[in-house]
Amino acid sequence: MKGKNNIKLQFWLALTMFIVSIIMTVQYYPLIESKTATTINTVAFYVWIASIIAWGVKAVHDYKILSKTDGN
Repeated sequence: MKGKNNIKLQFWLALTMFIVSIIMTVQYYPLIESKTATTINTVAFYVWIASIIAWGVKAVHDYKILSKTDGN
């Protein structure tokens, strides 16, 4: 049961970070679009884009594990 609880917590963390990554990407986009971004802002923007993909994959993976274990 402890393993299932850990997966649930990991799923909620991944889902939260996925949403935060989307919000941060949207917030950085105007800086990039207006060409007023510093190098650090530009790097942060692309890191947030990559993190959307990574956290999304993690959330889907954890959801699939949880859906398999709920049937048992």
